[in-house]
Amino acid sequence: MEKSYALQCLDFACIKTMQKGGDYNSLGHISNSILKLLSEGVTVGFTSKEGARGYVSDLSSDDIEKEILINLIRAKAVERENDLLRALSTTKKIEDDNLNSEESLFLIYDKLSKDGMNNLKWILNKYPNLFTELCLSFANTRYFDTKDYGIKKLDEVKLNEEDIVLINKIKSYYSETEEKQPSK
Repeated sequence: MEKSYALQCLDFACIKTMQKGGDYNSLGHISNSILKLLSEGVTVGFTSKEGARGYVSDLSSDDIEKEILINLIRAKAVERENDLLRALSTTKKIEDDNLNSEESLFLIYDKLSKDGMNNLKWILNKYPNLFTELCLSFANTRYFDTKDYGIKKLDEVKLNEEDIVLINKIKSYYSETEEKQPSK
């Protein structure tokens, strides 16, 4: 599957920023930069080197949301393909304050699978801390945990029918949202 323009821009900006080294090459910095871009449109967390900041400056929050949600599906596919899946279930609910990262991602995935994008979007807007977990997962699986995940594995993973259905739900939701936006 060919990478979307938004994902190409995110990858380029994140990789160029990480190449600066030091604190810029940390999971915390990259995930927070993505979160600030998503929630506030702030691009200063990304380097301006080679125009990297410019690549992400034109991305909408919908572009970023779509990519971090698709990445969650692809990460689950990588886990399944490489026998990394751990049995996880929880009696906790999304509104619980004491969710850990795995529980949050499990509940987001479960909500998308069972209830669809409209309900998931409502939940994400009601509990914006879930975006923190999605951005952290995106940055970790694409750029930092290259042993188990990494860009190549995520982009080339074999998707099963359920994965394809979920990704199509995500893409469809954001393309419909885009069509409803007034022209600039």
